[in-house]
Amino acid sequence: MRQVRLSAVTQSLAIQCTASPRRSRSRFRVGPLGGLNALTRPTPSAAAGRPTIRDAVPVTEPRAEHWDDVYSSKGTDEVSWFQSEPERSLRHITAVADVERSVVDVGAGASVLVDRLLDVGFHDLTVVDISAQALATVRDRLGDRADVVTFTCSNVLAWQPGRTFDVWHDRAVFHFLTRPDDRASYVALATSAVDPGGHLVLSAFALDGPTHCSGLEVARHDASSLAEEFAAGFTLLHSDREEHRTPWQAIQPFTWVVLRRHSV
Repeated sequence: MRQVRLSAVTQSLAIQCTASPRRSRSRFRVGPLGGLNALTRPTPSAAAGRPTIRDAVPVTEPRAEHWDDVYSSKGTDEVSWFQSEPERSLRHITAVADVERSVVDVGAGASVLVDRLLDVGFHDLTVVDISAQALATVRDRLGDRADVVTFTCSNVLAWQPGRTFDVWHDRAVFHFLTRPDDRASYVALATSAVDPGGHLVLSAFALDGPTHCSGLEVARHDASSLAEEFAAGFTLLHSDREEHRTPWQAIQPFTWVVLRRHSV
């Protein structure tokens, strides 16, 4: 789920970069700029008797179409942001939250982070992405385990969570926000959606990272610039650098930050 300017969409995808309480049934929601046309309640799947994102009707929305095209035309291990194991994300989340805490993964794509969080015992999990195709991949992969996960198809800047979370995780969404007003909207949303004392775990391309991802311009950051963006509502606790290796062995530097929401 990414909010981006589409002036560069026609560039070659060869530029690709890194690129609630326990529930008895999974839930699927959409935001007003997401990849589905309305709030979608679970409906039975003929194959598995479980709700699927594919039961909803797609809408024409350029950002959603762009990312659906990426996820439908490439395997999950053929995109530059692919990780076989989300080691750093999992380490940072479990360092600040126990398994009874709620976690939202913003711009989850087809990541296996939700799988690994379930593996270690988390059960209040929400995944958000602008691509219905990506969310369907995750839903199908999880099978019955998806029943305790909330799936939301939405553009993050239009998303209205309707609840708060203990941990907000974002790997490689924020750097798509190249306009200051879009970054300000994201910061306001995260600030309102993270509980006081909760945490934001975020990564973006480092200052020496790629300038584009999947044909889209990105904004690069160091720890200081990220801390400054979120300073009104969060305090920087930790930062580190990751040199992500793509499936074709290119190195892409990322800046990671862990920020704590100010107490009221």
